[in-house]
Amino acid sequence: MPPTVSVIVPAYNEPDFLAEALRSVAAQTQPPLEVIVVDDGSPRDLRAAAESAGLGARLHFVRQDNAGGAAARNRGIALARGDWIALLDHDDRWLPHKLERQLAAAAGHPEAGLVYCQLRQFGTGSDPGPFPDAAPSGRILAALLERTLIRTLSTVLVRRDAVPPNEWFRTDLAIANDLELYYRIAERSDLVFVPEVLVEWRRTGATASANAVRLHREVLQVLAALAARLGGSPPADLRRMLQRRILRHQLGAGSALLRSGDVAAARQCYRQALSRAPLRALGGILRTLLPRAR
Repeated sequence: MPPTVSVIVPAYNEPDFLAEALRSVAAQTQPPLEVIVVDDGSPRDLRAAAESAGLGARLHFVRQDNAGGAAARNRGIALARGDWIALLDHDDRWLPHKLERQLAAAAGHPEAGLVYCQLRQFGTGSDPGPFPDAAPSGRILAALLERTLIRTLSTVLVRRDAVPPNEWFRTDLAIANDLELYYRIAERSDLVFVPEVLVEWRRTGATASANAVRLHREVLQVLAALAARLGGSPPADLRRMLQRRILRHQLGAGSALLRSGDVAAARQCYRQALSRAPLRALGGILRTLLPRAR
């Protein structure tokens, strides 16, 4: 019996985008078992937009009080029946062979817990081409720490039993809950890369996070938890990449805090980075002492 897929779509306002996203699911060459749309307390009516996409009986529409994207995804996953969970943001689109290609890749990798693919941007700004240009498969936690390989959950297909029930997305993380999930899956499962553009990622003027400080702080939380799980003697490549990633976000948080005018907090971030990159951290501390910073 072929594996089944449950598609989870958290939605908030923007009915036209939602209808477009769901039409791209209806056009899949390998149809999913079900499509669960979780309306996260939208002021606008989204049901009609969802029903217009042509999914018929496969569509399940759920509404909840506003609780954020992580909670909406968790609600949908709790209701899902498929062997695999496919995640789609309500403003993105899939190309028709997305599920077919990813399931085929998973079939060739019995240890796969997550399958990801290339994307291309559409909307505001220029298209820089497919992303990522290349990426590894296998036990790739060190590679995930080294650089961003997955920019949107819309590229991800996750084996349902790769994540324990009730341990999917952390609702205390507003921005980095997806990254935290990737790390946990990568600790115990293979990740498989499909080198083909299967997702169109919508970029608008409001897409980029306006809260860089919160992003850096949340990622540092995620990295601290990962370091604790890895213990005191992780493999050398993991230890090196983990330390580099921590440094990147300590310096990033310091810079973002300095731009926001919180000089004392910026100085603290730079002090935390002293042991990892003394010269760069000292440069940051010196910037906090400039008259314009104060």
